[in-house]
Amino acid sequence: MFLSDQMSLIFTAVVALLALALLARSTATAIGERRRDLAILQAVGWTRPRIISQLSLETAVLSGVGGLLGLLLAWIGISVIGNVELAMELSWEISPSPHFLPETDFDRTRMLVAPIQIPLFTAGLALTLGVIAAVTSAILAGLKMVRPNPWRWLAEE
Repeated sequence: MFLSDQMSLIFTAVVALLALALLARSTATAIGERRRDLAILQAVGWTRPRIISQLSLETAVLSGVGGLLGLLLAWIGISVIGNVELAMELSWEISPSPHFLPETDFDRTRMLVAPIQIPLFTAGLALTLGVIAAVTSAILAGLKMVRPNPWRWLAEE
């Protein structure tokens, strides 16, 4: 594995961890804002597992729709951009004429066209991992927010 590949993997891992942390924080904040609603649901008889499953389902739907919209926007962007053209210089070993001769007027650069594409497996994996991360953070935030005594939450409001 080349050093550039290793750096790409490290950079991708760091960005993924930051994205997961941001996702967990925003999910926890959104559920925290609904503290009063959760207390009312508990007060009218909803059980803790039922509330957490409701929060998980809402989060799964929202993150799934958001992931699909993100993939759609990526596909539209790729369709607009099309291909990437790269100018690449041939190495001296494969050049058809010697590079050191002064009368050589050979252009050693070649244009390469690289299509931009998102593999279906990668898109599906990203969508699946995003939904799993969102649901996990919703469950953890729900466990923290759904208390045994909802009257205390309602009294604070």
